[in-house]
Amino acid sequence: MKQFFIIIVIFTLVLLNSCKTYDFFTITVLEPAEIALPVNFKKLVIMHNLYQTPTDTAGTSYNLFDQIKTDTTYLYDEIATESIYALRDFLNTSVRFEATIFDSIRHHFPKLSDDFTMNDLDILRQICHQNNADAVILLNKLSTFDKYEVVYDRYGTYMGEFGVRITATWFFIDPFKSKLTDLKEITEVFYYQTDPWYFNGDIKELNFRKDVLTKSGGEIGINYGKRISPNWSETDRIIFKSGSREIRNGYKEAQLGNWEKAELIWREALTNPQTFNLARATFNLGLASEMNGSLEPAIKWVQKSLEIFPDTINKIYLQILEKRLQQQDDIFYQMEGSNSKKP
Repeated sequence: MKQFFIIIVIFTLVLLNSCKTYDFFTITVLEPAEIALPVNFKKLVIMHNLYQTPTDTAGTSYNLFDQIKTDTTYLYDEIATESIYALRDFLNTSVRFEATIFDSIRHHFPKLSDDFTMNDLDILRQICHQNNADAVILLNKLSTFDKYEVVYDRYGTYMGEFGVRITATWFFIDPFKSKLTDLKEITEVFYYQTDPWYFNGDIKELNFRKDVLTKSGGEIGINYGKRISPNWSETDRIIFKSGSREIRNGYKEAQLGNWEKAELIWREALTNPQTFNLARATFNLGLASEMNGSLEPAIKWVQKSLEIFPDTINKIYLQILEKRLQQQDDIFYQMEGSNSKKP
């Protein structure tokens, strides 16, 4: 009897999944930067201002089971290096900048922007000339707080967890105009799970701590990249897969990436008298338009789908498309400048 009950439960779950009317898939979209920088900035040189000084010989402090401890290694230069290289790689795969690293300088720049002198700016100009760059991105300050502790998960087992809070201050400098174009302090918190060690400062634990700190540095470099450059991002979309024959066949073509063919098939479903089929067809046509880069027709199709059959899925997708259309103008402005902004 028990085995029969298990079979019934499994059959029911399979049936419910097979009866789902829609599916999810991932697409890549271009998102705007947080700020618009002058369009004359094309090539950037990136460097950091984190070098060990005599006052840093004590190493880097951390929190172990609510006790402050200090290791014997100065890590900020390695964290900063990981951060600027991650930022360079991010910018070079975006659509806005070409970036390079300059890491051979040992000049200590001021920590406050107001304390920069003409000599500091002369050095930055020389670096720009050497690297054929229009401006400088300087990771000027960095601080971290990391805490290791043992925590319990929802299953009652315990695991080790590193929590890392990292703060980075970025300067975007145009040394040719003696202008600080952007100053941004970014603070992020990251969590990393590991084996539940009883941390005692041996080489295994110290190496893991170094790894999570440098990885966090890389993430905060990418976060600054998203602030200054339009960037590619993955997001999810819904597609209706069941209903009339045309909806099902169009779905099969969409799975293969044949969006133009899928669109033609879904258009054949527009004469279907059933409301839910018509709503699904117009929704999918909106999706096909978005996949082909036509946001305004996509919005019209989804608006029509919403009129036919008001539903949360329609409403949310319409909001997404309207936001993307606004972002498209923002991206155009960020790439081309105020004189070329769309009317």
